Amino acid sequence: TLPLATDGVQDPAVGMDAPGLVGANFDGTPVSVTPGDGKPYMLVFLAHWCPHCNAELPRLVEWYEDGSVPEGLEVVGIATGTDAKLQNYPPSEWIVDKDWPAEWPVMADSVESMSFVVSGGSGFPYLMIVGADGTLVLLDHAPLARAQEEGQTIRGKSGPLFVRTGREFRPARKTTSLRRTLL
Repeated sequence: TLPLATDGVQDPAVGMDAPGLVGANFDGTPVSVTPGDGKPYMLVFLAHWCPHCNAELPRLVEWYEDGSVPEGLEVVGIATGTDAKLQNYPPSEWIVDKDWPAEWPVMADSVESMSFVVSGGSGFPYLMIVGADGTLVLLDHAPLARAQEEGQTIRGKSGPLFVRTGREFRPARKTTSLRRTLL
């Protein structure tokens, strides 16, 4: 289990080995994340009822649609914190309604939110970027939304990963350069 995330480059878990995750999507198809398998991952922990998640999701979709996702980066959504009494239930419909890219698998977390817990999650949305070597590059809460609102740069262990340019949020480096950082 990772320590609780504290946002930003000073997070104590940055540089540690990421946990592996095994589960299934909403129709039972297996989904797994195997850090250190030579692929970089971006894990996005989302709760259907969370207003910050609802603000973050369109930014992730936009990043996908405009081709800003580095080639080879495996993006996996993890639907967690599910509660049938709260808005946007069920999450299987919510994620589709928000135009989550079909190429990005979504894992349904356990009732106890164990994937979120072992990944050091302490708030929603929670984003983890794992390098191809299996170590954590970035852990942050709502980084895309916050960076756009505050004009911030999101930093990883090797420097800036994403920056705000005008009204848009883009990788800080060319996609190929960012990909080399993750690999």
